[in-house]
Formats: sequence, structure tokens, C-alpha cells
Amino acid sequence: MRKILYVLLLPAVWACSDKQQTDTAETSTPQKTPATSVTLSRQQAEQAGIRWDTLQRRNIGIAVAANGTLEVPPSENISITAVMGGIVKKTDLLAGMTVKKGDVLAVLEHPDYIRLQQNYLEARNQLTYAEKELRRQEELLAANATAAQKQEAAENAYNAARIQVRSLGSQLEMLGVDMAALNRGDIQPQVVIRAPISGNVTEVGINTGKFVAANEMLCKIISQEHLHIVLKVFERDVLKVRVGQPVTVRIMGAEKEYKAKIILVNRAFDNATKSVEVQAHFDRDDVTLKPGMFVEAQIHTNDMPHESLPDDALVKEDDRWYAFALKEQVSDNLTFEKIPVEKIASESGFSAIVVPPQWKGKPFVQSGVYYLTSTMDKESE
Repeated sequence: MRKILYVLLLPAVWACSDKQQTDTAETSTPQKTPATSVTLSRQQAEQAGIRWDTLQRRNIGIAVAANGTLEVPPSENISITAVMGGIVKKTDLLAGMTVKKGDVLAVLEHPDYIRLQQNYLEARNQLTYAEKELRRQEELLAANATAAQKQEAAENAYNAARIQVRSLGSQLEMLGVDMAALNRGDIQPQVVIRAPISGNVTEVGINTGKFVAANEMLCKIISQEHLHIVLKVFERDVLKVRVGQPVTVRIMGAEKEYKAKIILVNRAFDNATKSVEVQAHFDRDDVTLKPGMFVEAQIHTNDMPHESLPDDALVKEDDRWYAFALKEQVSDNLTFEKIPVEKIASESGFSAIVVPPQWKGKPFVQSGVYYLTSTMDKESE
């Protein structure tokens, strides 16, 4: 019985012994903390090309980030409508097709077109008669052969006929009737609708045989010649943005960058989005760009002096930026400290930074940072 009990106790004793050994091993293993400084001899620093100096102030423009879309002004986004109702006799319109100014968009026909032209020609004939009658009454009045009232009545009739001709003529011009042909007596049973601008057809609302009412949309055309950028700038950055500032634009999801310039800063503040609308024009038009595309932009504000370091003098770790400062010099030994800094802008190989107050005026490493980080990593292992 005792032998059985002894055998059963052995695994438990071994387990406790193993746990104690593990705990002892874990307790005895020192946990190293990452080094934040490194000490080198002056000779090592010179051989590694490490150079340090006080921070220099440079004019570096701060970029304001903004998002937006590509749009066209209302004058270049046109809805084509029918002035008078008519039946679509012919159209080749397709959404997405490109048209040039003057291209035929549709051909309409309706008896009212004929009646309007007939009324115009009759009014012209009446005007010709009224003009002759006015001249005759003026001659008679000059010879005291008629009353002044008859001359005035003839003048009124002439003016009324002239107004009628102008009114009908304006309506026919709006309708697209060839007035030169009509004045020769050629009545046109059909009306041709032409493109007022060059651009892309974005929407089509007609088909052959459809009756189109007056002011009903036939199609929409957007010109890309005046494509512009509409950006939303948030409240904290509004005072930094001005007309004339350069903008770097990137189409969302693409790598190519485009240059633009601010042309308008809206004075109205949008309380819902806490932003102001800013508009910019491209320096060069690009036919591959389309209205409605989303863009990311960097608005380059006026240059201002900032304390700076070369870009390669900064190290990024865990989404934070660090720089090395000369902490102390003891005899021939130099101690460099890795300190967190705020990087606020970059331009022409230099970065504008903000350092903690206690490091103001201290020398910072300008070159050779890679050697310092490598040495520090080895000491941390």
C-alpha cells in the first residue's frame, strides 16, 4: 500500500519541482529595456560621419490636407431642352459619347413649327404693306392732303407689324429655324437641335418617335475644358488658405500628381461639416479626368521659418518621429540621446520640427543617424 502511494506522489513532486525551476529561471532572467542613448568616442563619431549642430531655421511651407471632388461650373454643365413641343424624328445620342459644338443632337418635327413660320411670313408681308402706307401718309401730310390722325394711325400700324415680325423671328431663332432660308420663303417642317458646347453626353432622355414637351430635357452635356477642384478645408486650417496658393492634387487610388492653384475661398462656413469650400483650377487640363472623381489635395501655404533638420536625420518608430541630440561631452566621450519630436512639414529635403522645451538650443545630429540607431539596437539586445 505504501509503495502504491509513493508511486502516485512522484509525478506531483516532479511537477512542483519543474514549476519551481521555471519560476526561478523566469525570475532570474533580467528584462532589458530599449536604450534611449548611446555613448561613442569622438574618433568613432568622426569615422561614422556623425555631424551635429544647433537647429537651423528654414522657410518651409506647411501643407494643409483637404479632400474633395472634381466638378464643372454650371455654365459648362448644360441641360438641352426643347423650346417647343415636338416629335423626335431622328437622334443618335448615347450616354458617354463625345460631341462637338454645332453637332446635331436631334431632329424634331411638329405642325406648330410650320404654323409659326407661316405666321412670321404673313407678318413680314403685313410689315411691308404698313411701311408703304406710312410713307404714303407722310407724303400726303407734307402736302396738306390728309389729316395728321391718318398719318399717326399708319405709323401705329407699322410699329405693331414691326414688333410682330421681331417677336415671331426671335421665337423661330430660339427654335433653331434657318432664318435666311425662311426669308427666301422656304418653310422648314423640321427643327434641328445642335450642341451649344463641346463635351460629353452624360444623360439622354429621348428616343426616336417620342413626343417631347416644351422645356423637357433632351440630354445633358458636360464640358471638361473648365474642370475644377472643389475641396473642403476644416475650421482649424481655414485661416492658412488664400487665393493663389499652389495645390498638389492626387486622384484617390492613383499615384499621379497634378498641379493646381486656389482661385476661390468661400466666405460661408458650413456648421454641419465645420469646413469651408475652396475651389482650385488645374495648371494643365487633362482629358482623362472626369467630373465626380474624388481627390486628395495638399494646399501649400505661405513659407514660414521653422526649426528644421535634414529628412534623413529623423527616425520613425511606431508612428512617432525621433531625432538625436548631443546630451553631454565628457573628455573624449560623446553621449547622444534619442528624443521624440513633432514633424509638421517637409520640403526640399528638410523637415520642420518642434522639439521638447528642455532641448531647445541643444545640438542635434545632422548626419550619421543610421550608425547611432544600429549601435543602439545592438546595445539593447
